[in-house]
Amino acid sequence: MPIIISAPHAQSKIHDRKIRNRIALCDYEIWKCSDPLTDRLKEFSCAKYIQKAKTHRLVCDLNRPPNELAFHNHDFFGRPVFKKGKKFSKKEKSLILKEYWLPYHEKLEKKIQEIDSKTKNPLLVIEYHNTSGDHPLNQQHEYMPGFVLSNLGEPITGRKTKKYPHISAPAKLL
Repeated sequence: MPIIISAPHAQSKIHDRKIRNRIALCDYEIWKCSDPLTDRLKEFSCAKYIQKAKTHRLVCDLNRPPNELAFHNHDFFGRPVFKKGKKFSKKEKSLILKEYWLPYHEKLEKKIQEIDSKTKNPLLVIEYHNTSGDHPLNQQHEYMPGFVLSNLGEPITGRKTKKYPHISAPAKLL
């Protein structure tokens, strides 16, 4: 089964200095608002295609609709993202969507269609996120546990073995 992986929150820094200077959060807080470490996808060598975001989700959240919902005014802890008076204008949002959101989704759609046209098997498209360290589960700031949902490990236990070089959820859980 061909596997396609999309990592829409893989950027953990805001590289554009002009935009970074408008952000009220420190670098660590920005990192916490990404899906930390989802840019490290080398272990998924079995994937036919991997696509990673080219911008941070605080600039444009690629797994939201291409409208106001793609832009955050507050982080997961309720802190303002932007310095006072420094939010994106409607024109800037439109330009950001054209620069990041549209190309990301157009390229992903094109790759899905291309790979699908070359196989009779169904595709497995994974939107890859990190849920163990990006935002709290409850008021005590307890984090969600790390969890791998796949069928790439040993079928019964989900363990990594010689025959199955990846981990997964046990079959009973899947």
